[in-house]
Amino acid sequence: MADSALWRLQMQTKRVRSARDESVGLWRDSAYKQVATRHLDPHEQEAGRLTDHLEQQVAAVDDSEQHLSSVSVHGTAAFRHTQAFDVEVERSERELAGSRELVGQATHYEDNARATLKESLDLLRAASRPCHGIPDEYGDPASAFSLYQARPHSTQRGGLNFLDPTDLAGRYAELADPLKGYQDVIVHSDGASFEAEGEMDLNASELAEAIEQSSSFEKGSNIRLLACKAGQGQDSLAQQLTDELQVPVLAATDTVWASPDGRLTVGPTPYQPTGGWKRFKPRTLT
Repeated sequence: MADSALWRLQMQTKRVRSARDESVGLWRDSAYKQVATRHLDPHEQEAGRLTDHLEQQVAAVDDSEQHLSSVSVHGTAAFRHTQAFDVEVERSERELAGSRELVGQATHYEDNARATLKESLDLLRAASRPCHGIPDEYGDPASAFSLYQARPHSTQRGGLNFLDPTDLAGRYAELADPLKGYQDVIVHSDGASFEAEGEMDLNASELAEAIEQSSSFEKGSNIRLLACKAGQGQDSLAQQLTDELQVPVLAATDTVWASPDGRLTVGPTPYQPTGGWKRFKPRTLT
């Protein structure tokens, strides 16, 4: 009996100890959990906050990527617009260069037109006024112009023409065959005074000054004076010019008629060559 009771007591004691150990273990686990919980809670909260912050950063990054994508789209559009603008600028520059070239051509054509108009006006003026010293059949520039063009001009002959370029008498006189040893001087004269360079009533001294100032004048050369009646009279204009220039002068004693073929006739009419040429020498040498 005693042994059986002791065994039961031992068994009960063993179960109590086992239950106690289990309780102690449970209590320990519970205490550890509480301690762990108290220790882990702040970290979990911080981890939560970090997670929330991270999610906010991710959202911000997403927003930034979307903004960057939008900026990139706008930048691409702006670049294309700039390229289109550059193309337009180049086209405008080409058009401007073309316009400038057209303006240059128009200016050239205008200059040519002005020159043609001036020549036409010169011929019109010549046709509209009487031509003293020209045979009647050659007084019309239209009928004589072809003959005039066929002859060499005075610039090739070395003569001095002091008449207006539209004056046919001067133009025809330029075409006269040159006289060896003489330089031609072409002016108008009525036997009393000269007309040269648009000036009327010039005396011999004034004409001599104009001759000496001309770059074409060959100083010291003899002069053939193609001027009507310049050699007429005792104290003729030709004699006075000779004294001024101190060179011999050959002058006509009557009207000088010039034809577009270069012929010179001296007389009261182109069909009465009763006049002639007279040579004058200086009366006093300086």
